[in-house]
Amino acid sequence: MAALACRLCGFQGAYRGPADNLYSFITFGEVQLNPPLEAKEELRKNFADESAGDFRNCCESFEEQRRACCRFFKRGTLIGLSQQELIDSLALAVPSVLEAAGYPPDAAERVMEMIGGISDEEIRTS
Repeated sequence: MAALACRLCGFQGAYRGPADNLYSFITFGEVQLNPPLEAKEELRKNFADESAGDFRNCCESFEEQRRACCRFFKRGTLIGLSQQELIDSLALAVPSVLEAAGYPPDAAERVMEMIGGISDEEIRTS
């Protein structure tokens, strides 16, 4: 039904969301990325800001920090950052993602020690 509504109304895409006995259909027109994929510096800044927020929300839980690390590495590769660039921005850059998240140096060091034990498979499946 979502595809039919999209086609009949001339939209670019549609989503159908069930909730109990009710189904919602949302259609949308042309998708525009903001910032555009060509704006590398703006993408990196947004990525760092969003990642800092992610780490800020899990500063009390080791397991949540581990999942945040996996998300960080997975999302970072999607915007074209190398593993070394990701490690640098996580804790070595000024300001680093962890610093922006409010982590004191000892907590940031624990996160950096943790990432050595995260496998590529764990990152892929996160």
